[in-house]
Amino acid sequence: MFFLLTSDNQNECFKYGFAENLRLNCIIFLIPFVHAFPPNFEDLRARTRAVIEWLEGDSSKARAVQILKANVDNLISSDQAKQKNAVSAIQTILNRFPKNKSADDNPVETLMNDLRDAIEFFKNLPSETLQRRARAYFSGIFPESKIEFLDKPREAGAQFGKIAQILPEGYKNPIAYYIKTHQHGSTSQGSGSKGSASNPVSPIELFVYKFLQHSGLGPEVHFFWDDETNFYIATKDVGYTETGEAKTYSYDTVKSTPELLGMNCSNFDPLIDNHINSKVMEGFVLIDIISRIFDLTDILTNYGNFFFIADVSGSISDLKIIDFIVLDTMIPKNLFKEFSDGTEVDSRRPNTPIKQYILAKRAPNIRIEEAKRVFIPMVGNILQAIQRAFGDVIRLSEQIRVDMDLLAKYKEFVETNLHAFAGGLG
Repeated sequence: MFFLLTSDNQNECFKYGFAENLRLNCIIFLIPFVHAFPPNFEDLRARTRAVIEWLEGDSSKARAVQILKANVDNLISSDQAKQKNAVSAIQTILNRFPKNKSADDNPVETLMNDLRDAIEFFKNLPSETLQRRARAYFSGIFPESKIEFLDKPREAGAQFGKIAQILPEGYKNPIAYYIKTHQHGSTSQGSGSKGSASNPVSPIELFVYKFLQHSGLGPEVHFFWDDETNFYIATKDVGYTETGEAKTYSYDTVKSTPELLGMNCSNFDPLIDNHINSKVMEGFVLIDIISRIFDLTDILTNYGNFFFIADVSGSISDLKIIDFIVLDTMIPKNLFKEFSDGTEVDSRRPNTPIKQYILAKRAPNIRIEEAKRVFIPMVGNILQAIQRAFGDVIRLSEQIRVDMDLLAKYKEFVETNLHAFAGGLG
């Protein structure tokens, strides 16, 4: 784009600050402004600088100029957090100036609208990148399928993500895959929020997802990426069947439904023997043990991160862990003693009385016997799942850079915890 300035409109240009330092008695001169599409950060900086030059001609815009100047060079920073914060700050300034629909005849408004368009592109870029990558990946698995993307619910966690609804050819019901950035990736909390900058994916997170899949404790999981920073995790809806008849229950649903909980929650008394559904108690105990062995959090404290699965009769028959946070502190602990004492895995949020009763208030010998019954038969399967998950990440490391030394250390930590805990149970 070129703005044509002649002797007839030169004063107007001085008014808008385009050429306040150019006191030229010329007949014609040109100010070039080159579009790049899709815009890159260099282009975005050039557009922002052009707007700054205009705003500097108006003393009432001094604060806006100050903010833009403080952020314009961060647009080309190698620090992604600074880039995102700069985009957010510039967008905030633009929001102060209503968009002029009749901007065609006004070069100043044209500049502002150019910048708005570029900012909008970068605001939507994470979503477009995710959808492009997901569409390419799942089209390889389900050729000729229809793929649509939905926004994930606000309560679905801080990580940026989408829901892919995939209808393979010949299927009656679409399959939902919940796609998100990895634990250290971009968040959906806004560009200025803590953790919004993307860091390389942790192999430990990938290992745990694959372990949950192979052990049957979690959903089918898929990985795809641009690089080790822009890395996506997709988990299949744990309640999906081709007939669409499967049911999943959140814990909030279970505890508010007497037929599922085994009793009326309003009658719960932590001082007596409550007739809670054994499948619910076993589910909580299993999550507690897995969280301790793998050093996980945000499962028992986030009721959206695990679901109970129903059988054909609607009764609870299984449990799936669908999300978690890896602490990866790898600090040795006496896990069996902490379990028998009822020490909380994660005390960041208030406990419900029922959860406290199941995991801490019952007599230790009762909880230990229940853990034996639930966990000991699974140990062999868990060890196999650990080996398979480790192999999956090794194969992944051939395609993308991950810290396999860190993962080997974590695997040893987990296996040590597993044998120690199983040994404590006897």
